Amino acid sequence: MLALAVAVELLLQHTVLGRYINTLGRSEPALLASGVDTAQVRRVVYALCGLLAGIAGIMLTARLGVAAPTTAIGYEVDVIAAAIIGGASLFGSEGNVLAVLLGTLLLQVIRSGLVLLGFPVYWQQAAMGALILAAIVVDWYSHRFWRDT
Repeated sequence: MLALAVAVELLLQHTVLGRYINTLGRSEPALLASGVDTAQVRRVVYALCGLLAGIAGIMLTARLGVAAPTTAIGYEVDVIAAAIIGGASLFGSEGNVLAVLLGTLLLQVIRSGLVLLGFPVYWQQAAMGALILAAIVVDWYSHRFWRDT
């Protein structure tokens, strides 16, 4: 996981493709105006996403010892929560891989703490939802503040 995280961070921060991906997230018309084929960049992003999802599926199967298609139901919410808590913006092209890893760590620490304290599963889900909502509100207010100044 750490090797993949470092590789993705290096790709995003130190390559032309990484700059294209960041620009595509911020302003697709700007990337298009600079003469870059945005459809090609989008295809590369989807291909990389599929590759990384496949690697995650192989790792999950190796960990659990079973390849059931319903194993990872609900993980998409965890992924979005970790990204948002780690500082990735819903408004586009902000955040980095290290911050998302720290967001994942924080999310798991909170979840483990709630389990150890004996909170029911529905309260754990409610706490995660409240944490996600708080991160979204902070992100929205920070963008609103910087846009108005």
